[in-house]
Amino acid sequence: MHPDRLTDLLAGRHFNMPDRIDFGMWPHPPLTMPDIVQHLSRVVADQTWFPKPFRPAEPGEPVPDLVVIERRSAEEFIVHLQASGPTGFTVAGALSRTFRSAEDAATFYLRTGMRLPGDLDGWKVVE
Repeated sequence: MHPDRLTDLLAGRHFNMPDRIDFGMWPHPPLTMPDIVQHLSRVVADQTWFPKPFRPAEPGEPVPDLVVIERRSAEEFIVHLQASGPTGFTVAGALSRTFRSAEDAATFYLRTGMRLPGDLDGWKVVE
């Protein structure tokens, strides 16, 4: 898969079947966690935010379910998670966790925020 398309998938973009065919992404073999972690590590090491800047919900606002990686330095990455209801990581609210490497932050983002290995917009992600 083209690296830009994988980045789009990891940022939450959906590809419909015509797009998958146009981009040469169909049929598609399973993706592997080590490959995805390596790819996302490179992406977050070069960006301040992935996939977008984090802004916690204000009281009275709807609380979107999201997970975001913030790079503060080459050795400080913060994964921000926010949920509107009970999930595996929190109950209605936000949680932040700090990591010393892009790889550790990417792994946490993928496993906790995106619940991988498993399904990624129809792509099977395996260990």
